[in-house]
Amino acid sequence: MSRLLLGSVGRPCLTGILSVTLAILVAAFTFFGSATSLVEAYDQNALEVHVNRIIRVEDGGAVAMNDTITISRSVNGTVNRLSRFLVGVPRSFEKNLARIYAYDGSSGLEAVRNVSLGRADICGFEIIFPNEVNLDEVETYSFTVLYVFSGLLNPETLMEFRFEFPQYPTLEYEIQSYNLTVVLPPKAKEPAGSIPFNETAEGDSLALKYSEGAVSAFAKDSAWVTFSSADFKLLDVREMTRRIVVDEWGNIAVSDRYYIINRATLAVSRLSLRVPRNATSISAQDIYGSLKVEVAEASSHVDVKVSLREDFKKGKGVKLLITYSLPSELYLEYDGWDGYTLTMEPLTYNNWWIVRRLNVVVVLPEGAEFQSSSGDLSSLERNAFQETLTFTEHNATEFDELSLDLRYKYGVLWASFRPTVWTGLLTSLLGTLLYMRRPPKPTVPTVPVPVETLRDFIKKYEEKRRIIQNIEVMERQVRRGKLPRRRYKVRRDSLERRLSRLQKDLDSLRKEVESVSRRYSELMRDLEVAEAELETVKASLERLRARYRRREISSGAYNRLLEEYNRRRERAESTIDEVILRLEEELR
Repeated sequence: MSRLLLGSVGRPCLTGILSVTLAILVAAFTFFGSATSLVEAYDQNALEVHVNRIIRVEDGGAVAMNDTITISRSVNGTVNRLSRFLVGVPRSFEKNLARIYAYDGSSGLEAVRNVSLGRADICGFEIIFPNEVNLDEVETYSFTVLYVFSGLLNPETLMEFRFEFPQYPTLEYEIQSYNLTVVLPPKAKEPAGSIPFNETAEGDSLALKYSEGAVSAFAKDSAWVTFSSADFKLLDVREMTRRIVVDEWGNIAVSDRYYIINRATLAVSRLSLRVPRNATSISAQDIYGSLKVEVAEASSHVDVKVSLREDFKKGKGVKLLITYSLPSELYLEYDGWDGYTLTMEPLTYNNWWIVRRLNVVVVLPEGAEFQSSSGDLSSLERNAFQETLTFTEHNATEFDELSLDLRYKYGVLWASFRPTVWTGLLTSLLGTLLYMRRPPKPTVPTVPVPVETLRDFIKKYEEKRRIIQNIEVMERQVRRGKLPRRRYKVRRDSLERRLSRLQKDLDSLRKEVESVSRRYSELMRDLEVAEAELETVKASLERLRARYRRREISSGAYNRLLEEYNRRRERAESTIDEVILRLEEELR
């Protein structure tokens, strides 16, 4: 009874205890959540932040967004020391971000990509300060973050362009004041935008200005601007390969190879490029040949304007090759008797372009040995006595400040390597020729054969062949009983008399032709041998037929020998035809 009473009383008590515990937990989570929100709100106002943003639209389509961030300790803030600072861009602009840079005065700062800001819609970056910043000592501290975008601009019409950009900086702190300036390309006009800009002039460019008092943390709004221009080019530089060849005498030959695609609606007929200062022998060509160039010397580079063979339209590409020479006294330094340093700065002179893939290929002289370089080497190829080095960068811009500082060793005796090899080969070849040389045989002067003699010989010889052929035809007709023997004998006697007279004339003409030169003598000898072969074959055929009629040989042997004699006759006749043909060629 007591157990039942105790059990019935225990259930309500247990239920009450659980309810109280649950209420306490809910209250605790609510309190900690509120506390966390307070901490976040407190952290967002722990610093006083001011930002000046300048966006420049470069000819070619690159967009450079420069944020100058000034921070100081807020009145109620507890942050007085900083070793890093987090910045970001909206995730929708991440695919267009080519590069990010950070600067502290004149020195660069490390910018670490893909840092979490606790928001999935924001791509974060961590700016690391080399020395901890004490805001109690410096009061304010300024640094710059530079974002370089590609693909933000798009053509609206033939001469109208539109681009979208982040309207505000994306920071983990609230911004107390914000100034925005958008600088359009030179000669751009008719600007319009999604925010109320104040339009001013900066040289031959338009500047659109906008200010706002306060910007919340983690802002990710975007804005857009349109403008029109007849000269603006929207290009995609897929690849640039600069090939630097240093020969054994220190001469420097350079070739810049470009692959460029036009993204604008307006066709492009001329491109402006840049090559290093003091470049000479500048030329340009496409896959079909040379192109017209206009060269203008500047203080830090040489401007090269290339007139294209034909306009290349939207979506089309062009491949260009610019070749030139550089003076070794400006770009090649000597260090001791075998040390050399090749220096070139910067490597990209087209400051308004983003190069998707930049290859710098250096071909050292034969016998040179690579020692060190300022950049990371992508590949080193050794071919016989020569080394070829390749450096590769992706999404290269003017702000990369890429430079080449390459050191190699080169012995002075290597300059004479190839001349020595060629001299040795030439000497060996000359010695071989002298060894194999024999005293020349005396040559018999060639006397031209009179044309009439050759023509008469050919004519009479062809007549001889026709007579012999007629006699053979009559013999076959007699054997078959188609020609009476009496008529055959009369006609045969007439043809043989004519054949006898022709043979006497041919013998005389043959001697005259043979006396001209050895070549004609050999032709006459070949002709005589072939004629003798025909006579032999003819006699052999007559004996073969006689033996077959007397049944001295079987049918199989007869047919086999008959086939053999016919082949011999065909070869002899072919030789005669060839000799006559060669004689006829002499008449042409």
